[in-house]
Amino acid sequence: MDVPAFFVLPYPFVNKELDSERLEPEEAYFEASLSEYFLMLDKVAASPNPTQAMQEFFRSTFDILSEELGWPDCSYYFTTLDMPEQKT
Repeated sequence: MDVPAFFVLPYPFVNKELDSERLEPEEAYFEASLSEYFLMLDKVAASPNPTQAMQEFFRSTFDILSEELGWPDCSYYFTTLDMPEQKT
């Protein structure tokens, strides 16, 4: 890439078409020649909610790839870590 971008490179490497209608946000795309997902930084910066755009990108690629690789229930990966307040 010649410009700053967020990317997801499937590992173990998956050399097949992994484009999906579930990929988010709309500006994200799968580059088949590189077997990678991309979301350009300028697209994120221009979005109404950049944090949400990044989260959608990484979550949607995780969901697509975990399904493709046949990973069992991964819901616990998204359980919020809740630590008791630390006394100072």
